[in-house]
Amino acid sequence: NYGSWYEMNKISQVDEDALILMEGSDKNPLLVVKKINKGRIAQIYSHHIWLWTKKNNLDGGPHNKLIKNLAHWLMKEPSLEENKINISIDEKKIIVKKSFLLAPNKNELNLNIIDPNGKKHKLFLKKINELTYKAQFSIKVPGFYLVTDGNIDLGIHTLGTENIELQNLNLTDKIIKVNNLSNYFSKAIWLEDNKMPKFKEIEELDSNAKKDNFLYFLRNNNFVIESLTNKKLFNSLLIIFIVMILLLRCWKKESS
Repeated sequence: NYGSWYEMNKISQVDEDALILMEGSDKNPLLVVKKINKGRIAQIYSHHIWLWTKKNNLDGGPHNKLIKNLAHWLMKEPSLEENKINISIDEKKIIVKKSFLLAPNKNELNLNIIDPNGKKHKLFLKKINELTYKAQFSIKVPGFYLVTDGNIDLGIHTLGTENIELQNLNLTDKIIKVNNLSNYFSKAIWLEDNKMPKFKEIEELDSNAKKDNFLYFLRNNNFVIESLTNKKLFNSLLIIFIVMILLLRCWKKESS
């Protein structure tokens, strides 16, 4: 239901290493992309993409999204890569899968995995099907692992439940009381259901302020003058006018 492009260049054949992403009338290539060494190239075989912004051209088309994503793909944005890497954890192993849009025609691929100590390991992926390769890596040191193929970088945390900070994630009123989390600059209060804390404003903090169930705002009397504006208290012309009237009345009274 997208609108027409018009005046397409009739290209019957493209490079076999190029990928046709869009086709036009009679299945002629419309948008073609290709990787050349470390560079990339994209070609639109029409100069009428601007028509996709026009509502009277049927329903138009995704003009802005197409141009934006195409530009970002040319700049090698990882999220737009056609070949995807997926990593997950299965017990004590990291599972790495790499999927392709076009079959690489290789029985084995390799990438690097960096452990929490910074040591680099070579990981060999075996072919599952024409477009998917898979490998496993045994976790010996818990922590953050980085998987990279030189173009795509993905990280994963492998911390287990044996770590102290992950053994008990439930906060209770007993934990707050036992650990004495409150101090002069902050306070932890356990709130009952549907009960809002009470707030007070004080001039200075003391040791009693951290024992009760109030949250305090400390008045520090700090302020900043952002601007100064001079305004006249009286209008000069009005004062002159009043003075002239008073002088005139005085003169008349003296003369009489």
